Amino acid sequence: MTAFFFYNNLTNPAILTKISHQFECADGYAMVQEYAPISQYVYVNEVCAKNEIQLHGKMVTFELTLDAVLARINAIPECKGADQYKSYTVQPIAVHLSSGEPRCAYIIY
Repeated sequence: MTAFFFYNNLTNPAILTKISHQFECADGYAMVQEYAPISQYVYVNEVCAKNEIQLHGKMVTFELTLDAVLARINAIPECKGADQYKSYTVQPIAVHLSSGEPRCAYIIY
């Protein structure tokens, strides 16, 4: 099982089913250092104390490997920006579910 924290297009169930029809989804938030809603720019500092902004989204868990999920996301046209050669960062992040339970997931930015 692989968990992701999604905060933009990938919170849409119609797009999530393009990755897999089998997934679990829960509301939550992650702490980030910077977030620009219009450009969807996100920066997560490795020093947790510097991440002071709550970014709300969904924690989605798939019955797939990390590589399989990333390959499927890369094949979804709605997930590609104007610059198809842009590189992204994938890193672990603490997610706080609406139930108050902390979890670990991957964030893509």
